[in-house]
Amino acid sequence: MCVLCAQGKPEELSQFCFHSAIETYAMVLVMTDHSAPQIGPRFVSLQQVADELSVGQPTIRELLRSGELRGIQVGGRGVWRIERKEIEAYIQRAYETSVESAKALPTENMQQDT
Repeated sequence: MCVLCAQGKPEELSQFCFHSAIETYAMVLVMTDHSAPQIGPRFVSLQQVADELSVGQPTIRELLRSGELRGIQVGGRGVWRIERKEIEAYIQRAYETSVESAKALPTENMQQDT
């Protein structure tokens, strides 16, 4: 049953509930695309990435140089741009690495919640 219009699931297309269609489409998107919805431009500058990760541009340049973060050079001057999904992929890999690093720490070195 649609919560918004109180209609049951339609048996025929003529009784189609628009809200259910949107809900189904949203579920398909969630199941097929695990990244956050794209907000803003597809590609961002080094400064924008640095601001988002709260680091300096030299750190972003080093991540590009090492291959940990992927980007492209565009235009005649070779300006770097990084796709938002590459930023999200880097963050996901960093979380996975952090979990493994945390498992290796002795428990007495872990800060306790108070």
